[in-house]
Amino acid sequence: MTKTLKHFQALLSEGIFVTSLVMVFVMVSFVTFMRLTSLPNLAEILPAEETTAFITLNLDDYLSSTDKPSPLISELLTYETFLGDHIAFALISDEIVPLLEVDSKSSAKEFLETALITDYIFLKDFLITSPSTSVREALDSSTQTVEQTDSYQNARGRLPYFSSAYAYVDLQAARMDLVRLMGDVGIYEPGYLETILNIFPALGLSIDMNPSEWDAEVFMAVDKSQLNGEAFFKHKLKYRHEFLGLSSNGYAFEWGGHDLAAQLTRTSELLAILNESASLAFDGGVKEYISSLFGSELTLEEIYAALGGEYYLGWTPSEKLLLVLELEDETAFNQAQNLKDYFANNYTHTKTYETENGEIRAEIKDLKGTSASYNDMNYFRFGTDEETFIRIAISENHAIVSTSEEEFFATLDKIQTGQNLRDTSDLGKLLSGADEISSLDLEFFEEGHILRSLLDNFGKITASRKIFDDGVYSRYSITLEQSESD
Repeated sequence: MTKTLKHFQALLSEGIFVTSLVMVFVMVSFVTFMRLTSLPNLAEILPAEETTAFITLNLDDYLSSTDKPSPLISELLTYETFLGDHIAFALISDEIVPLLEVDSKSSAKEFLETALITDYIFLKDFLITSPSTSVREALDSSTQTVEQTDSYQNARGRLPYFSSAYAYVDLQAARMDLVRLMGDVGIYEPGYLETILNIFPALGLSIDMNPSEWDAEVFMAVDKSQLNGEAFFKHKLKYRHEFLGLSSNGYAFEWGGHDLAAQLTRTSELLAILNESASLAFDGGVKEYISSLFGSELTLEEIYAALGGEYYLGWTPSEKLLLVLELEDETAFNQAQNLKDYFANNYTHTKTYETENGEIRAEIKDLKGTSASYNDMNYFRFGTDEETFIRIAISENHAIVSTSEEEFFATLDKIQTGQNLRDTSDLGKLLSGADEISSLDLEFFEEGHILRSLLDNFGKITASRKIFDDGVYSRYSITLEQSESD
């Protein structure tokens, strides 16, 4: 009995020893894998106060995902003799600073001497060539790194560490720069954007780069102390995304979600907490747009009564529009009817045309409304004697507005029969847990359009959004343009 017990103890000890060795091997392998596959931690070497933003990317992933690399990155490939796997860019003291990961500092120094480059510094494994005086001072005088800030930790901790690229933006430092940049590209600042950005201290972006497509995750942190400790926004119901199936997927811009009225109301409330004039500017902007469609007699509350449920908007500039609203109750149904009547009485249609001598002129026409029926459903046509511009149908649960006859009747058929719905299975990952989804297809825009210039090399961008108490999480699927030869 004693021998058996000792034998059992020996086996147990050997088993524990072998198990411990396996666990150590697994842990070492895991740590090694993390070091080999995760991006370098640039935040631990950049100065907190002087760094507005930075991005780190894996070169192999980036170059294999596109055949149209950025000229800025292509220029840095001239250092390929000593380049490591990653390059980075940082906005330090209002200057864009390239940082090159090096495989060997001695090889890098040899290359730089041959190229007669004598002004450079190393930050751990990264090389900065020809740094300006302000950048040198920022790096030398720093007492805190980006990694040591709460804003960075909040944004970084919500995103995956294994990715092809990671970017971080200190939105408080970049707030005025963003507003100024909008002005430079001709985008009007409505008077409340700068205030809204006060709510969001930081943004993190993680990108997984695959051939011809990028998948990205974004977390924009919310500073609840700016909101008297209140949540940014809470949806009352889960987004069902049923109306996506009613569309044809043939629009330049699509947007689906729910609780639009509550979101607009909450945005105004948040602005009022931060800046009363910004809240007035926001409400005034919404009211001005609404007045252009329905006249000035309606209040925001009357408009919002029809915007409490799910919605879908598909729009292609100068071509077609489809809007579908869920009417949750009798109040929403009645208000939708009122909006239709106000629209008929107040909206004027502007049509541009070119004369024989090449002049562009505009012709303003009042709309005439007539009723009609389609499969026992009444609808309204608005237009002139020669042409129908808009069709509107209001049922017990839906309001449908379309400028395309084909899309209008196809949507009515889908609502009535529940058949021939759009397949949205390709959006499954984006829709999971999302509060809204949107897409922008740049192929609908001509070369030279501002969107094509700002988003060069992108084909279609699809994004979903989920709102949490302490931030806004988004997923993106981005297709990339390929060269003509592909």
